[in-house]
Amino acid sequence: TSTVSNYHTGIFRMSEDHGASWHGCSGSEGCAPSSDGNGYYFIPDAVFDDLVANQFNYDYTDDCAGTTSTINSFFTYYEDDFKVDRNGNPHFTIQILGCDAEFCYYVPESGIYHFTIDRNYLDNPGPVNTPTGWNWSFVISGSDTWSEADMTGETYIWNNHSSMAFSVEDTDVMYVVSNMATRGDFAGDPANLED
Repeated sequence: TSTVSNYHTGIFRMSEDHGASWHGCSGSEGCAPSSDGNGYYFIPDAVFDDLVANQFNYDYTDDCAGTTSTINSFFTYYEDDFKVDRNGNPHFTIQILGCDAEFCYYVPESGIYHFTIDRNYLDNPGPVNTPTGWNWSFVISGSDTWSEADMTGETYIWNNHSSMAFSVEDTDVMYVVSNMATRGDFAGDPANLED
């Protein structure tokens, strides 16, 4: 058990001068110490705990295997994006899979999630999903795409990268672009499909 964080998450520092200099945190929740005394921010464990409690806390039945698992944990995958908006507020998109004690699953809640906080509260974040705290939201399910194999036999989770962009017309609009598929209706004869 770590005293800093027990989750796989992005870490960052902030800049006021487009990267000429950087500053970090000094000991608040969501602060990882560093040897130079200028700590690194990260999404605190409480944010992920809230996500698990509200998204990944249920029994999942695998009809093919005839087994039931309790989805009560998660794993963050390696494809993410990090940007700051015009007000300097940090934003992450991260791939997240719902897991039980042994395995992770491509359940409908597995997908891309967005995390953000008002930069003024980074050093003293309020409760999760409040104006002064870290906020998370579900963007899109990866269950249909990630459960399929690509041409090399690997899962599409490795070929999926979301990218954020902010609207220039409306500061309240953020876009997340990704190459995610959803299943549609098949109008042909299933006997003509190849494996």
